Amino acid sequence: MSFCDKAFSCAWLADDLALIGTKDNRLFELEIDRRGRRDAWREIELGREDAYTRNRAMEIAAQWVSRHTPQALRAINVSPPFLAGPYGHGAVRAAASRRGGAHACSVSSTREHIVCSGGPSHNIVGFRRDEETECLVPRMAFSGHDDVVFDVGFIGRDAMASASRDCTVKVWQLPKSPSYDEIRITPSGSVHPIGECTQNERVRGVKVVDRCPARHLATCTSSGHVLQLDAETLSLVHSGYQCRGYLETCCLATDGQIVAVGSRTHIGFVDFRSKNFYASVALPYGDTNSTRSLSFHEGGNLLTIGGGRGLISFYDVRMRKYLVDNGRGRVRQLFNNQYCVPFADNGIFEDEHDDDFYDIEIRDYCLPAIFAHQWDPSGTRLLCAGGPLQSMLHGFFVGVWS
Repeated sequence: MSFCDKAFSCAWLADDLALIGTKDNRLFELEIDRRGRRDAWREIELGREDAYTRNRAMEIAAQWVSRHTPQALRAINVSPPFLAGPYGHGAVRAAASRRGGAHACSVSSTREHIVCSGGPSHNIVGFRRDEETECLVPRMAFSGHDDVVFDVGFIGRDAMASASRDCTVKVWQLPKSPSYDEIRITPSGSVHPIGECTQNERVRGVKVVDRCPARHLATCTSSGHVLQLDAETLSLVHSGYQCRGYLETCCLATDGQIVAVGSRTHIGFVDFRSKNFYASVALPYGDTNSTRSLSFHEGGNLLTIGGGRGLISFYDVRMRKYLVDNGRGRVRQLFNNQYCVPFADNGIFEDEHDDDFYDIEIRDYCLPAIFAHQWDPSGTRLLCAGGPLQSMLHGFFVGVWS
């Protein structure tokens, strides 16, 4: 689809229904037709601006003006950073700079709560299904992060954790009544897990590790630090997991006990029960296109790895080796060689891109990076979402493997 950019997140809603979040803050419900007919796409409103959000946006705009505008021009009225638009009930939609992309979609195990990051002013938006229209509508705003929310995970049935580029991990209590209507929720707890926040040190993920003696949270930073937090108190349990030499650590996965950490060239494994960083594995074939997403198959023995150029690999955690094609027709690596960047008939981009890309073989960079993937509840189908790895390339990819 050429009308939106990079699928950043995905989640199964039902056997034939999936949720897709994009870099340009758009959210889609995808109805998958298993009989081979055309799939159906439906866009979902990703939150609305309310009075609190508008006032906060105006405060941010005023702060920006005071820092970047000469004294003589500061008296000029400056429009707040949000745009009007027909996005449901006459609502206004936040500008992209105040959202940063829908990096995380998550559905609770009971299917009671559906959340997605990328709402106005970096809110996490909670949805419920309208009884009359059967459409997902926003009903909760989790407000408290000051920057892009990278990951969201449910802690049991009544709580949720989130990790953000503002270097904080926050815990939220979910409403128990299903009859809530457009409510705002503030975090019940917040922690700054890293000592000093720099441009290259960000909290990139949070996962719930529930097969330890106590329920813990695993977080990773962009420089390769893995931290173990108590899920109830947010106190630091252990911080001695260091992925030394890792570049661009960006994703986490857990089977409830083992935590896998993905970077540009390696995957690390941490055991929270023994408090041990016990393995570091290079990507297959010396790949340096980076790990963009990780997930464990049901049972925890198989780790699925979403790569940078259309490649999905499988790693046997128990045997500590990659699964490869055994020559008998069983595919152990999945590869999508279809370009996710739209081209015109003359072979040039339909959209404008950086001229520097024309000096190289650009088509090598137009294969989809798998930014997110998730197994369906039966463990037989794999939903993948992504787009080109380079940030200046505009493209989109969603696929279902079975």
